Amino acid sequence: MNFVAPNHNIGGTLEEMESKNSGSKIAVLICCIDPRIRGTVDDAVEQELGVKCFKLTAPGASQRLLDPVAREVMMSDVKFALENWAEIVVLCHHGAGCAAYGDNQGQQTSDMITAAHLLRERFSVSVVLCMQDNPEEPHLRVIGRFLA
Repeated sequence: MNFVAPNHNIGGTLEEMESKNSGSKIAVLICCIDPRIRGTVDDAVEQELGVKCFKLTAPGASQRLLDPVAREVMMSDVKFALENWAEIVVLCHHGAGCAAYGDNQGQQTSDMITAAHLLRERFSVSVVLCMQDNPEEPHLRVIGRFLA
């Protein structure tokens, strides 16, 4: 497993990535459908990770990737984005207050790691895991990354 500790600098790896079409860095952003996070997560990813986003939303994001039926729909969208624009996946949750996870942040983190493995295995792509602890502010906490 190519897991890099969360406090390891991710800048170098992301800065080296360029879009297949425009020279800009583009990530598939998979995040919760919660309207509190949808409004600020794009800005946070762009500011803190230096990538533009192709955003996919689903309740509990990682839960959908772990559900056998919903997974194939999400994976189809991720595949489309990776084939056309993106070179990395950012999986972002918003911690406490998630309707899909309630206050079970341990399960949320565990699901994020499992989903990252699924994405990496399916697409041979690097996956960055992030938490947006306060959906009202555009700030991310990187909790880990899995290299392709």
